[in-house]
Amino acid sequence: MIKLSTEDIIIKKPNELLKDEVIKKFGSITEFANFLGKSREIISRYLNSTKLGSNQFKIRIINIFGKGIDELARSEEEQIKNYTDLLFDDIYLYDQDSDINMIAKLKNICEEKNYKNELAKILRIEAMYYFYRNEMLKAEKKIMNAIDCASKYNLKNYEIHFKCDLAMMYFSKRDYLTTEKLLNEINLNFINNDFEKTSKHKYYYSLGTLKNRTCFYDEAIELFNKSIECAPNNRYKGVSLASIGISLKNKCKYEAALNYYFRALRIQPNRDKQVSVLNNIAEAYKTIKNYDIAMEYIMKAISLVEKGNVKFIFTVYITYLEILVLRGDSDNALKQLLEWTYNNESKHITKGNIIRALEIIVDLAIKNNQYDVLEMADQVAFDLSKDNTFEFYIKGLNGIMGDIVRFFRIKNIERMEVKIEKIY
Repeated sequence: MIKLSTEDIIIKKPNELLKDEVIKKFGSITEFANFLGKSREIISRYLNSTKLGSNQFKIRIINIFGKGIDELARSEEEQIKNYTDLLFDDIYLYDQDSDINMIAKLKNICEEKNYKNELAKILRIEAMYYFYRNEMLKAEKKIMNAIDCASKYNLKNYEIHFKCDLAMMYFSKRDYLTTEKLLNEINLNFINNDFEKTSKHKYYYSLGTLKNRTCFYDEAIELFNKSIECAPNNRYKGVSLASIGISLKNKCKYEAALNYYFRALRIQPNRDKQVSVLNNIAEAYKTIKNYDIAMEYIMKAISLVEKGNVKFIFTVYITYLEILVLRGDSDNALKQLLEWTYNNESKHITKGNIIRALEIIVDLAIKNNQYDVLEMADQVAFDLSKDNTFEFYIKGLNGIMGDIVRFFRIKNIERMEVKIEKIY
């Protein structure tokens, strides 16, 4: 999977791009001129001209390279579009401090050249960069800037897409009423406009995700099916199929869920999305207590996770350790998960996943009477809650600490003092 850096952002004049293609294929301008039976001076003049020479020369270029002139000598705006397209869907990969410099570089070019479409996209990319870093206040402010830009330039497709992004930011904070309100506001304008497939998919998929989370599974499935109808490619279609599988799993229809997961896996070209589907398959087999097959698929997921992609490692690692515990294969599984959670909390992992991991640890430790693990979990939750202002996160951590206190009180067990070191 391609990840851009600031150094990769190089914008050239269209004729310079064509010159690069010529040198790449023929080795030099002189060799190219000889191949055409022309003097080097004439060919150099053509390649240095913004008009790229005569029509006859352009036809010969097309025949030699088997590509159109627009492909070989892309405009500067088209070059920017190629970069923003790469970032638009895969912005979740860009969570390092240095990545914002690359985004800022593209943003400055778009503002300077007045590339309206690409400026709207890069403003959204900037917002999602902060979202995936869990910097929610910045993310919400930036996505509002993107919405305002799309509205200003009458870019309806982008406007609806960005409003869905805003709604899902509230969704990530479990503010489902605001999420539904924002999505319903989009719906009022949605009926009378012909939006592109990506924006339609985004709308139906976002609303389906909300319905799924709020236990309206049949409505969710209907919306995911609508999103499939307007999915622009197999990547989007695969995501929707997998989401139908999640709805069916929530309805305890495990065989049907697995059918959709496997359909999604067959067509999904994106590596990270494949990891997610494999994790879902493992979760389903785990739920129906087929632990050996569950372990087989979670190991496939682990093998696909790219090194350093902490978010995906975290998700599959939780499932892997859950299966270990349920199989009785590892007495230390909970401690491993607890230490891994603690050591990676600062690496922009979704706060909901941190809460989920701690809830799993506490629930299983209570069932197994693992008092030392509970003490460690209590200390971790306390440490993570310090100097944090994310209300949902604090509430979840306090709930976990409360469960542990109640357990020890009911059991009338004397608390022990533990210490867990944070490793960077």
